[in-house]
Amino acid sequence: MRLVLKRYRIAAGNEALAYTQATGQTVRADKTWANLYDLRNHLAHSRLPDIDEGLVRRFTWARLDSLHATTQHHLQIRP
Repeated sequence: MRLVLKRYRIAAGNEALAYTQATGQTVRADKTWANLYDLRNHLAHSRLPDIDEGLVRRFTWARLDSLHATTQHHLQIRP
C-alpha cells in the first residue's frame, strides 16, 4: 500500500509539471501546482549531468568477464 501511495504522489507531481509546461506557466506560478510538483521525486526524474554514461559503460564492459565469473560462481553454490 505504501508503494502505491508513493507512486501516486510521483504521478501527481509529474502531471503538475506536464500541465504547467503545456500551458506555458512556471510550476511555481500557482500554489496548487507548486504543491503537487513538490510531491515529485526530483532526483529520480532528472538526469545527473556529471555522470559520463560512456565511462560507466566502458567500465562495466571492461569488468564483464569478472562479473560473469562471479555470477557463475554464486549460481553454482546454490543448494
